[in-house]
Amino acid sequence: SYTSRAAAAVTHVVPRPDGPSCFLKPTYAAALDRCPKPSPDCACCFLAGPQADFSSTGNFQCEDLAFGDLRGLDMWKANFEGVEMTCAAFDDARLLETTFKDAVAARASFVRAKLDRSDFDQTVLPHANFSGATLREAKLEQANLRHATFDGADLSRTSFVESDLSHATFFGAVGVATAQFDRALGLNTAKGLSRTTLAAALVQG
Repeated sequence: SYTSRAAAAVTHVVPRPDGPSCFLKPTYAAALDRCPKPSPDCACCFLAGPQADFSSTGNFQCEDLAFGDLRGLDMWKANFEGVEMTCAAFDDARLLETTFKDAVAARASFVRAKLDRSDFDQTVLPHANFSGATLREAKLEQANLRHATFDGADLSRTSFVESDLSHATFFGAVGVATAQFDRALGLNTAKGLSRTTLAAALVQG
């Protein structure tokens, strides 16, 4: 089951295509065991595009992409800092050099997404799915990645420094030997990492 909007507060007016409307900054409870079908009609989905700035300091100041269907879109260099994106679907999206810092993305899906050089520092990503994604030189530092899936992902020079990787899976991931796991938590419960990688990571930690 999942819990939708738990609390909200009006922060500003969003210039939607069908007329201005008050924006409710959402607070969602993390999805427990499943997500609803993603919708392209989420509160701020209509603003998606290259270099779009959804952060509280950006031009749009629209911070609700929860349960949104953003699959296959080009959002190169977008700024999602602090945005609520629980259960959002970014499968096959182009998200190169994109910022997700401090975002809440429990159970978000990034299957086969292009995420090279993106920034997920301090992002909340439990149960997120990065299967088949490219994360070359991406930063996922001090992030909550408990139960996240990286199966078949390209993790060349990806940084997981000080992140919680408890119960995360890495089956078939490539480039893992070049990834950084310094001081990462929960590696003893992660699956799909070679003994050599684990040993090196534990030494780094």
